[in-house]
Amino acid sequence: MNEPVVHSLRRELLLAALALGCLGLAWAFGKFASEMLEGELLGIDRNVQHWVALHRAAPAMAVAHVVTFLGAKAARGAARFLSSHITDRPTPQPKASLPKDWTPIRLMQRIIADRT
Repeated sequence: MNEPVVHSLRRELLLAALALGCLGLAWAFGKFASEMLEGELLGIDRNVQHWVALHRAAPAMAVAHVVTFLGAKAARGAARFLSSHITDRPTPQPKASLPKDWTPIRLMQRIIADRT
């Protein structure tokens, strides 16, 4: 066989395997979600929760508390306030900068004008 044909066939087979894998994962997720909604996994859920509670560590709890705090509305508001002030700073322009009318609308207008 020709080398480009073999390479193309290999890519198509890889893509087909990837597609089948995605379909399999979607089916498994649907099956798991169905069992979860019916309440059939409640026993397993309690066992896992019990195991996690027995094996929790202090550093992990500290991380969980920080993540929980950062999810609070006050912390999100403060983060939003700080990030807005950080991002409002002028950024240095690269040496090869875009033209001043580089916005998507201007670019489309330029493309349309070039075609007519």
